[in-house]
Amino acid sequence: MNKTAKQQGFCKRLRDIHPLELVFSLVSALGDGKVNAIADLHRNFHGIHMDTSAGVVYKPFHNQLRKAEFADFMQSVTCRAMALFKQELCLVLLEKFKRFEQVLL
Repeated sequence: MNKTAKQQGFCKRLRDIHPLELVFSLVSALGDGKVNAIADLHRNFHGIHMDTSAGVVYKPFHNQLRKAEFADFMQSVTCRAMALFKQELCLVLLEKFKRFEQVLL
């Protein structure tokens, strides 16, 4: 994940917000369906954060999310996850669903 983040230009140096922890916290928060603001994502990040002694204040967290490279990084992570999901799904896909060529989400 760190390699992907560096390739996409999202992180040049690893500081307090690591890409893996950020993605885990975002997936967890968005999976709950109780996100109304970036502050909710920030609180969830602190709940999952591996190092409890280190805290990230709101502004640096927000600055990471507003980077243009963040969108590229998340697109790359999502495409990889969907490819893995598709690979697993194709192994157990029923014959009647094979007639579809593309499913748009």
